[in-house]
Amino acid sequence: MNAKRITPSKAYFEFFQINKKVEVKVIIPCEIFQIFFDQQNQLIDEIPNVISTGFFFDYVKENLILLGSKGSRFDLAEIVKIGKDDGTNMMAFNMVFNSKNKSVQNVVNTFLFDVNELHVNSHKIAEDEFIVTSVDDEIFAFPQRRNTQMIWTIVFILALMIIAFLIYMVKS
Repeated sequence: MNAKRITPSKAYFEFFQINKKVEVKVIIPCEIFQIFFDQQNQLIDEIPNVISTGFFFDYVKENLILLGSKGSRFDLAEIVKIGKDDGTNMMAFNMVFNSKNKSVQNVVNTFLFDVNELHVNSHKIAEDEFIVTSVDDEIFAFPQRRNTQMIWTIVFILALMIIAFLIYMVKS
């Protein structure tokens, strides 16, 4: 596809780890999205609710890449159409990736850059925290969340062991 210079646009991405899957909720302006589908001679309204093959599936697979440790690539399983909001003229999808219990380390997102060279992708990584990718900066390291529950569990077990040892020493 040849990139066209049109009004800047933005797509929104939000990541969720659910069991052995990573779901990426994507919200895309219909205007920029329709340009992509015009090149394929397909209307947005003709998109099926669940997509697991075809040009759009292949496009997402090549342009939204989730990488785990050592560069292992997550497999795109399916795309689920959430719907079109006529009030905001936005289209929403859930992109479902198989994670095999891996956590996302890096994201390469070139989604719609070939349709509009001014397009940017905004990624919600935490409450009120976003990372933006553009034609000039298409990859980012996904922030790793610490499992604080595990840390507190370890601290609690260590504290119990120390208390048990002290009681043992006092009674001896």
